[in-house]
Amino acid sequence: RPETGVVVRFEPLDWRDVPLAAMLADATRLPVLLDQFARGLARAERMFGAARNLQDVLLVWLGSVVDAALVHDGDVQRGPDGAVGSITHFPVRGSVDDSCPCGRVGCLGRAVTDEALLAEAHRRGLVPPEATIQDLIRLADVPWTGVPELVTEIAEITAEATAAMADLTNPSAVLVAGLLTTTPTFLPAFREELVARAVLGDALEVRQSSFGDMAPTAASAAVLIGHFFADPIGFEWQYGHTTSL
Repeated sequence: RPETGVVVRFEPLDWRDVPLAAMLADATRLPVLLDQFARGLARAERMFGAARNLQDVLLVWLGSVVDAALVHDGDVQRGPDGAVGSITHFPVRGSVDDSCPCGRVGCLGRAVTDEALLAEAHRRGLVPPEATIQDLIRLADVPWTGVPELVTEIAEITAEATAAMADLTNPSAVLVAGLLTTTPTFLPAFREELVARAVLGDALEVRQSSFGDMAPTAASAAVLIGHFFADPIGFEWQYGHTTSL
């Protein structure tokens, strides 16, 4: 919840109702603003990125987690518990058969995160056990490695889930972000599958994030800038320092 600085749920660390903003402020003696990463990135894309001219956007992030952000009429949506965009357990095709900690099978987060991608690449013998996501990305444009085919599969699974979200939310464009989305085969495969599966697929524009591996920095800056422009005077009292001449 951005207004309270409490992380309601973060499954990779098994967090529930963690007052992270207060903890960081106590540790650093600095004011702290907290928001979901994908929402921050969506703000950045609208402020100075690929979505500058768009009022309705669906952003999908692939990284250590899979997440989404929804912009409607120019506003980034949150929901009462700040859970808009929580798509880790979005159901995808039955071939994704790894059981999820939630107890179900076929969750998106078990198929398209960096961890899932590396595990599948290792299972297929494409990379050694010690490989990192950066190692895998470097192989994504080398045809004989088999990695481009794996990236294509991940793109299609992601597009399957995104198509359902797009049918529900009716954005004018879909933005994809994360290192995997910058590889040569991801965007064409994603776009083709999205057009095929979404009801209004032909009308959907697909754009690449503007920020690449600088996405965390851009997202953080956008959260700060957004708070300032929402209430400049209140922001100055709460977070800034004033000087009298």
